[in-house]
Amino acid sequence: MSPRRVPFIKPVDLKPDEIEIKSGNLLYQNDLLGRDKEISVLNQVVRNVKSPLVMSLDSPWGGGKTIFIQLWHQSLKDANMASLYLNAWESDYFDDPMLPLLVQIDQWLANTNSDTEKKKEWEMVKEVIPALIKETAITAVRNLGVAGIEVGEVMDSTKERISQESGQHLIDNYRKINESMDKFRESLQNALCCLPSHQYNLIIFIDELDRCNPHYAVKMLERIKHLFNIEGIVFVLAINKDQLAKSFKGVYGPDFDGEGYLKRFIDMDYQLKEPDLLKYIDYKISQSSIKEAIDAGPHDPKSLEGLAKTLKILVPRFDYQLRDVNQLFTRLNLILRLQPDTNQPFHVLIVCMLILRNENPELYSKYKDDPSLVNEVINILTGVKPTDDEFPEGSGTIAGFILDSLQGIDIQEIFYSAYQPWKKKSEDLNESKNSVHREIQRLYQIVENARFNDHYTNFRMLAFEQVELVGSINFPDRT
Repeated sequence: MSPRRVPFIKPVDLKPDEIEIKSGNLLYQNDLLGRDKEISVLNQVVRNVKSPLVMSLDSPWGGGKTIFIQLWHQSLKDANMASLYLNAWESDYFDDPMLPLLVQIDQWLANTNSDTEKKKEWEMVKEVIPALIKETAITAVRNLGVAGIEVGEVMDSTKERISQESGQHLIDNYRKINESMDKFRESLQNALCCLPSHQYNLIIFIDELDRCNPHYAVKMLERIKHLFNIEGIVFVLAINKDQLAKSFKGVYGPDFDGEGYLKRFIDMDYQLKEPDLLKYIDYKISQSSIKEAIDAGPHDPKSLEGLAKTLKILVPRFDYQLRDVNQLFTRLNLILRLQPDTNQPFHVLIVCMLILRNENPELYSKYKDDPSLVNEVINILTGVKPTDDEFPEGSGTIAGFILDSLQGIDIQEIFYSAYQPWKKKSEDLNESKNSVHREIQRLYQIVENARFNDHYTNFRMLAFEQVELVGSINFPDRT
């Protein structure tokens, strides 16, 4: 019996579209957040700063830190400079973060073609690494105590070992640990001679430390401080400092000074600049996932344009950040994939209802059952009423599509009642050529060009059903 054949269904990708990091002259081709100038300045800093140095690249979750340091990392490669990249979150299943760090260094040295003798010395020092990792567990307990951290049961066996050992044995262990650490730092210092002649510092990027298990994050910071604190090394930590400090409090108690603890390790802070979200909206709309979803329905060349105008007025109005925009597009993408057989008003209405549900859930719930609240909804979303004398650009498009969604046999009276003040405004401004007139005319054209049939009533309720479904799902941002 032959296997059952099933029709191919293209899967829905719920992850944000990844930005391809290219090299050379194409490095910033897909960067519409204007990161090139920031990276250029920071490159000069890390190349010339006196080391050792630990720098934090601070930005809220979803603020674009990962893409930023991937671009930065590639820019250093393009300049023939050595730099290492470690995603801490992907390696926090290791007991000790020292090992993932050493793997990155080992790979770098294996790929260099200079200073064979120095590389041989590095091969020798790798023999002491297992003992160093094991013995510094004792030191770690003491460090945690000094930091004010309550050491949990996981470290009780180590504490018991310390208490049972003789004083002389502890002294001998301490001496061995320090000798191993000195040997490690000396060998690593010598290995830095393999850096290109035009480079003084080895740049090590640590990404997503704020997503790690807090215990692992603490270990990473301690390792950086005690083992990699040597001339010629600059660490760049991509973190949300506020969230990382709070995660320490969640593990070690509300009285733990997470902010103060971080200050022990970080020598220099850099706050990532807020991106130009209007440009970012253009980029997101141009991505294939959204274009394919919209083009799957009846083709309307103005669909993408209407969607862009809607987002460019709503995103600044509600002070959305990068991660909010990403989540909005993820939800929109899923809805469009689930219900592609729709036209232009659906895309705009979905975005409006997603934002209304998030920003004013009470009005959203009332409007779902009472369409006569449509002008109140328009006012909340755009800030305009039919009696206003100022209309932001794009507000007429939003108001027109929301009003348009009410057109249907069973709610015609509600529609006409809501539409009348807008129509009167259009007639009053008939001779005017100002911006208000243009927006009102756009509203008028959208509504008057629509067909009156039952499709619109179902269309409105379909939008609510999809928003309810997808709006309840949270999509964590990974940028």
